[in-house]
Amino acid sequence: ERAAPADGKGRPQKPAARLFRMQQPDALFLGLGALFALGTFPAVISMYFVMVDVLAVFFNSDPDQMRADAVFFGGILFGIGGFIVLAATGDTLCFNVCGAHLTRRLRGVAMRSLLRPELGYFDRPGNSSGELTTLLSEKITKVNGLSGEKLQQLCRTALTVITSLTIAFALGSWQVTFLVIGGM
Repeated sequence: ERAAPADGKGRPQKPAARLFRMQQPDALFLGLGALFALGTFPAVISMYFVMVDVLAVFFNSDPDQMRADAVFFGGILFGIGGFIVLAATGDTLCFNVCGAHLTRRLRGVAMRSLLRPELGYFDRPGNSSGELTTLLSEKITKVNGLSGEKLQQLCRTALTVITSLTIAFALGSWQVTFLVIGGM
């Protein structure tokens, strides 16, 4: 077992810190993915507010006004839905690109480290060609889930909680909001 490379102060680096350091070249994609995720949930919430107005359209007694309001709110809902699709596609694309780049970098590091040892290294039972191929194909791909899909899910969940609490405090009763937070 090799120790993790030391940071600037001589301490061994933690595996998560090494992964994030390997993702630094993709910081732009991570930032864009977070921005797209930031736009997704507030758009969904705004769609719910528009739906309340859509329900009020059905109680209008003038058929011409009802039709005009239905077309207007239908256009708004269509626009919000299109924005949600674009934002969700954008954040999925950005986080998956980051995951693919990290997977490529990890495979490159693994291949370079496999080319260095002496020939006797490959004679050990845990270092057979099957084990090393499994390392390159399966285990490194699992890290993609950490940097791509799981990071996207974490970002969306955090933004959902923040947006929900902001709306609850701004539009609702702060006492009820604290009661709901205490019940979680």
